[in-house]
Amino acid sequence: MFNYDMAHEKFQQIKDDPFFADYIQKIKTFYEEQKELPYPQMSYTVFNIYAETGSRAEAESIYFLRRKRLNATVILYLLEGKQEYIAEICDMIWAICGEPTWVLPAHVGYCHDSLRHGVDLCAAETAETLAEIYGLLGEHLPQRIRELIKAEIEGRVFNVYENNESLWETWKNNWQSVCAGCVGIAYMYIAPQRLEKALPKILRSMELYLSGLGDDGCCSEGVNYWLETFYIH
Repeated sequence: MFNYDMAHEKFQQIKDDPFFADYIQKIKTFYEEQKELPYPQMSYTVFNIYAETGSRAEAESIYFLRRKRLNATVILYLLEGKQEYIAEICDMIWAICGEPTWVLPAHVGYCHDSLRHGVDLCAAETAETLAEIYGLLGEHLPQRIRELIKAEIEGRVFNVYENNESLWETWKNNWQSVCAGCVGIAYMYIAPQRLEKALPKILRSMELYLSGLGDDGCCSEGVNYWLETFYIH
């Protein structure tokens, strides 16, 4: 698997490549702006707005900003290696691992027995992100943070995925590729010894996803949303 030494070498090449200069500067600017602000908090009231009004923007803006801040800080650490970034990374991982759920408000119907136990697009992406950080930063992270990442991914995602079938596992669209792909990557970093058990489900998802593509290679999910809206109204 990709580890810190491999990532550091690659990111040093990126750092010295003029092609990436503008991207790196934008990430630095974003980080400098955000570090002066409190880490965004998700209240129950905001989380519940979707259930009350159908509006996704309020909760999702907080949800995705948290992860964007984490990703930006990890990238800067891999580019520059400054210790200040590690403290920020640990605080953000601690906050994300403390979230009542990684599932979006609009997707809580895919949870099993509690909000904490569910695998939707974004819970799977969160697991993948934390797993990659776990693998890429390795011992640059405190052991307690590494243990926290591992425990949360296993409890929130692996156990749920292995012992339940989510509704999306019957679909033929990009949920299959995103959810199963992210879960598979998380297994490779966090628990490769458990991947063999989950692999048949992951491969079935990939087959379903590919079977849903048209002859032109396109996924019809976005079009289906439009059609459903059109015919409902």
